[in-house]
Amino acid sequence: MADEKSVAVIVPFLNEMQALPSLVEALLRLGPQQIIFVDGGSDDGGKEWLSTQSSARVKVVSCAAGRAQQMNYGAGLATAEILVFLHADTRLPEQAMTEVQKGVWGRFDIRFSDNHSPKRLSLAVVQRMINLRSRLSNVATGDQAMFVRRCLFEKVNGFDNIPLMEDVQLSKTLKQLHAPYCSSCKVLTSARRWKTGGVWRTIVLMWFLRFAYLIGVSPERLSRLYR
Repeated sequence: MADEKSVAVIVPFLNEMQALPSLVEALLRLGPQQIIFVDGGSDDGGKEWLSTQSSARVKVVSCAAGRAQQMNYGAGLATAEILVFLHADTRLPEQAMTEVQKGVWGRFDIRFSDNHSPKRLSLAVVQRMINLRSRLSNVATGDQAMFVRRCLFEKVNGFDNIPLMEDVQLSKTLKQLHAPYCSSCKVLTSARRWKTGGVWRTIVLMWFLRFAYLIGVSPERLSRLYR
């Protein structure tokens, strides 16, 4: 498209060495103008490995741990017009660079990456629930690779520096200004949290945390409960 805007992908990470090589390869293939990795204090060699991959397009930096703080720090270094916030265990779809041009902010549908798990049917239900809930509520989560125009992100002062629910809070702020673009293209994200904690137990936990946040329980207290 003639007025296509530049894109920066910002990846906060902490001890994700196993995921990083395939992530770098996938992102370079997609072709964003900037790829910024923000380390929160890894000790598994991930930051050092990424330093060997640094180039005009790939940058690795460090700041204090905390996803919101790491994403804000990366966004502050970006010069591209569109910011995409991506978890290290999530992969963008092939159409991503086109899709993020279609709204002032938005997110992707998700699909879990483990199609051979004994829990695959339960996970299929969960991903449908997540996508439907997000589409109805106009609230995105970090797993859905949120994207936003840099000028709008700066206008709302980025993510609140809270230990949990920073993605939900940003969504609530942004949707008061603009409706999100809900892309039906799917990011591929790890199901490790769901498999480790148990699918239905994790669903109950996530809904409890959202409800508690809605009625005013502090993110700090919710973070302790989550962990």
